[in-house]
Amino acid sequence: MDINDVLKHKAIINEFYIDRRAAGVVDSFLMKLTVDGKVYSIHFNDVFKVDMKMNFGIVAGDVVNYVVKGCIQEKDKDFFEKWNPVLGQKIISDLISYEIHLLPAGSTIQIIAKKNAIETRAWSWLIVKDIKYRKLYE
Repeated sequence: MDINDVLKHKAIINEFYIDRRAAGVVDSFLMKLTVDGKVYSIHFNDVFKVDMKMNFGIVAGDVVNYVVKGCIQEKDKDFFEKWNPVLGQKIISDLISYEIHLLPAGSTIQIIAKKNAIETRAWSWLIVKDIKYRKLYE
């Protein structure tokens, strides 16, 4: 499945990871989701912005309600115009925005990353003697 398929299937979001071990070189955002009993990970590489408005305290998982995928919004253009001199390049045309709306708490996650830097992977989980092993499907 590609990212659009995974996010359309009322996926349940299980985990988030942010990788900035080499800030400016490796800026990644990873989401692990469950769709129809299968675990998927979506890697957003070359991330320029993550804006999370998460509501907690509800005893229910965060389920993808809908996703708005598209161009950079006007409010974000101001942010990038400020940073273009630092980056030394025009980057806005190379970026795509994903705004993920969640149920039941009404949370939203906005991720802005380079268009060609998004990967989706399926994982299978094998449990042996209470130890979890992961195997990447190819």
